[in-house]
Amino acid sequence: MKILLIKPYFTINTEDAQTYGFFPPMGLAYIASVLEQNNFTVKIIDCQLPNKKIRINKNVGLVKIGISDNEIKNIIKEFAPDVIGISINFTSFAKDALNIAKLAKATSPETIVVIGGAYATIAYQEILKNSCIDIAVLGEGEITFLELIKKIQNEESYLNIPGIALAKNEGKIITTPAREPIKNLDELPFPSYHLLKMDRYINQHDKNFAFYKAYPVGFIMSSRGCPYNCIFCSTSKFFKKYRERSAKNVVDEIEFLVETYKVKEIHFFDDCFNANRKRTESICQEIIDRQLNIYWQVGQGMAIKNIDEPLLHLMVKSGLYRIGFSLESGSYNTLKYIRKPIDLEHSLEVINLCNKLGLYTHGNFVMGFPSETKEELDKTINYIMKSNLDFINLTICQPLAGSDLYDSYKESKLLGENEQPKEGSHYLNTLYDTLYLKANELNILRKNTVRKFLIKKILQSMTPQGFKIVIYPKITSIDKILFFLKIAYNTLKLIILRKNIA
Repeated sequence: MKILLIKPYFTINTEDAQTYGFFPPMGLAYIASVLEQNNFTVKIIDCQLPNKKIRINKNVGLVKIGISDNEIKNIIKEFAPDVIGISINFTSFAKDALNIAKLAKATSPETIVVIGGAYATIAYQEILKNSCIDIAVLGEGEITFLELIKKIQNEESYLNIPGIALAKNEGKIITTPAREPIKNLDELPFPSYHLLKMDRYINQHDKNFAFYKAYPVGFIMSSRGCPYNCIFCSTSKFFKKYRERSAKNVVDEIEFLVETYKVKEIHFFDDCFNANRKRTESICQEIIDRQLNIYWQVGQGMAIKNIDEPLLHLMVKSGLYRIGFSLESGSYNTLKYIRKPIDLEHSLEVINLCNKLGLYTHGNFVMGFPSETKEELDKTINYIMKSNLDFINLTICQPLAGSDLYDSYKESKLLGENEQPKEGSHYLNTLYDTLYLKANELNILRKNTVRKFLIKKILQSMTPQGFKIVIYPKITSIDKILFFLKIAYNTLKLIILRKNIA
């Protein structure tokens, strides 16, 4: 049996094509590792990786990022897979994945086409209306996909496999009972990194990677799910339960990446890395005890309420240099609406403590909820400006299928006439209006806020007080000074070029 796993290309507005870096398809790499452990032959294609820009229609202003359909077609013909698995994770890019499914079926009609991922899990009823797709894997795919492959190999019925859906005659959708989440994540083998073009991921120096400290950069997911249940996120619907890998298992993988790919920095993909304080401490201590001498950060964000000074000292000692916080909003009304338990004043204190320790801080914020007023948005903008954060990631919320927010968009009739995902809409440039603001107004407001924040940071660094509080703790050694200059240079470049930046 030969299995081909595909991460689709994606279609985006031309002006936003320069904003995206490329991350390894960890989900597919985990599935591949389980399949290889069971002696199946696996190939992974990341269609985005070459970063080619293929113009779709100059009048529409969209480009496709990735390899061409002909290249995909040739790969399928050459590899001749028995099964093709395609990930569909994002609502906005679902059409691209479906195009690849149609191409796969047309190229090799006898090959079984399986889809999986966050969007596929939620919207399988709609997706399975496409005759080019045979089966949908719902939720975590490692065990389900393995069992499915074994059944296909033995030409047995797979209707007794938990966690799948398929379309039978006359379009009837059959869904098997849900599969329980994997209890012990340590039992999973590490992702099949050898199937990926790792040099392309770990050595990126442009886009947001320009703000990283050390290269090569490795990527790890140390937990799955999130203990919170924010209205705009579909994570809890996909992973169901929050689960963690042990500290030893996590640092074993870090050590593997250091030894095999010479990585000098680790980026954790976790939705909430520090949900368990004891585990966070153990990971830091393991890194220290093994003398790995790496830098690390968590871009997705940490729970700021779980942060205190002793923990920060330990994290810094283990190599943390940039800490992200999922703050989401500067309005308590909005925080209540999205179900996010944030103490905004305490958060400012923690940010100042991070600055004192020389840590770079990163705040994640979301704007443009369906019923969010301009006044509530202004509270978020004012909070951003008065914070002493070094970076912000200000995004515009999107109606992710499966999230409770999606229902709010639907009830407010903001999805559009056919209620289908709007191609090209994404977190940095939305196509969705709210009840109070047009999409274009949101996009302009987001861009202006980010640029205003960056200019404020530059001006702040020139004042004696701002320099003392925010800058000086970050330039106490030669390597820190060089990194600070690198950040300042890249920030100025983004302002001057007026790019749409995260």
